[in-house]
Amino acid sequence: MKYLLFFGLLVPVSTFAQRDILNPDQLGTKQVKLEAQKIAPAEIKLPFKSIKIIDSRFDTSKIGYVPTTDILAGKRKAFKKMVLHGGNANAIEQYYNEYYAGSFAANDFELLIVMKRFWFAGEEKSNDKRIELSNSFGTNNNVYCKWEYYLGKNGQYLPVKRMDTVVRNTEEVSKYIDDEFSEKNLSFFKFALKSLIEILDYSNAIKQFDSQPKKTLADITEFNRKMNLITVLQDSGFKKGVYLSFEEFKKNQPSITDFQEKKMHYGKMNINTEIYLETMNGETISNYWGFSNGKEFRYGMLGNEKIFRVHNTFCFFIKVVGYYITQGGNKIYGPPVEDYSPANSLSKDKYQIWVPFQIDMETGQIY
Repeated sequence: MKYLLFFGLLVPVSTFAQRDILNPDQLGTKQVKLEAQKIAPAEIKLPFKSIKIIDSRFDTSKIGYVPTTDILAGKRKAFKKMVLHGGNANAIEQYYNEYYAGSFAANDFELLIVMKRFWFAGEEKSNDKRIELSNSFGTNNNVYCKWEYYLGKNGQYLPVKRMDTVVRNTEEVSKYIDDEFSEKNLSFFKFALKSLIEILDYSNAIKQFDSQPKKTLADITEFNRKMNLITVLQDSGFKKGVYLSFEEFKKNQPSITDFQEKKMHYGKMNINTEIYLETMNGETISNYWGFSNGKEFRYGMLGNEKIFRVHNTFCFFIKVVGYYITQGGNKIYGPPVEDYSPANSLSKDKYQIWVPFQIDMETGQIY
């Protein structure tokens, strides 16, 4: 039986000098079919006739990264991009209208939901925290949401609520990792979707609809468009320099414009390298958000990995290093076992996992 002895990324991670850099957007796709096997219970009543979804996220192409059946398969196979069959927004909209078919009211109102964030992932990260493999796909899977709700009728929409929350799953997801995205995962995903509808009380918005100022669909679309008017997304390239914060990155304005990129060699025959930065006076630059040589940008302090633009955000890999103990032919993925005894082990092996992440262009967090 194989037990994980240790996994995690000690910041920063050593890298091979000549390794390939892979864009996470080239990963394979895990397509999930979202179907309503039954309709909502009879006691659930919604005061509108239908639900409409607009996907206004920075990246509309996927809803997260999920591990494959073999997490040790290598950087090109350990994770896949998670998408919903039929299109992400369309699949959620269709699921809602099928599941709540018996709950809708016979009137002219519709519920419009604008998704600003909707991402299926483990714990969120920032550049001052170490990355652990167990947190990348293990004990807690979460749905990060920022949704705006409007009640609409005759082309007019009344803002109802802005929901910025995390729906957490307390199941030991690593138990079901061999199924890639198992029924357990899908059940939690559907639970999250239902909770985002049923948690709100729409009755007051119905009563005040005629008396309150409203927006047109064109107004809402233009407001959503402005979300992407971020300088680094509008500029043709990255300005050379060291960026000390996410805000500097958004504005494409590095604090330190003159710096030196150096490499420290170590390991057997010095085949491993580690990037570090210095000022022109030879002082080490620490605690930076990222840096650019004017052509490419590297996310700092978690391995200095190159980032790639995907739609209106950026993604990258972080290399996670760990060990596992072999005691038989089976593999168990999860946190380190507390009762591990070296005397009982058959072997200890080192492995590497390339874990994909994406930057939230509003908050700077990575998922």
